[in-house]
Amino acid sequence: MDTYFIRHTERLDIDERTRNLLWKRRTIAIHYPGDKSGKVRRVDNRSLSLNDYSGNGLKAMRKLVEVATNGGYVCAEYLHHLECILGYVKPGSKIELLRGRWGSRNELNGRVAILKSPPLKRVKLVSPGAFAVIGAGRPRQGTIMRWWKAGKVIETIVEGKRHRPSFDLLSPTRNYV
Repeated sequence: MDTYFIRHTERLDIDERTRNLLWKRRTIAIHYPGDKSGKVRRVDNRSLSLNDYSGNGLKAMRKLVEVATNGGYVCAEYLHHLECILGYVKPGSKIELLRGRWGSRNELNGRVAILKSPPLKRVKLVSPGAFAVIGAGRPRQGTIMRWWKAGKVIETIVEGKRHRPSFDLLSPTRNYV
């Protein structure tokens, strides 16, 4: 089963209350409100169809649909938190629409934000320092992507198994498509 890395940074453009709710619920989500043309309309794009996205929104939705369909392990990073959330998405999971509020990055503060979120199970909260691969080997760019270098490390942590340390996990040199 594949492993994915997801970022919840300021680029998500949700308000602090919504971001804190995601953290408190120990869930993951993406916020790509634009339509097929990439434009943000009066209301956020609620579609779960890949045909309704383009550019980075399409890339992120493709990965979200992939993890929900096929299942996988997830490592999530959150703005203002040193710890990461690790968990498991069961194959065949339904992507939920979560309501929150926009942040101020795109000057749409307070407007309803529609986030897409698959259910996360077997959640663990870990410090990146506890597992070197999390701190050093995570992908450098993108909202959500497959994380080849993590190998089985995230799975073993989530499942409570022991893993064998390996230096090759510390370099983020592999393509994360």
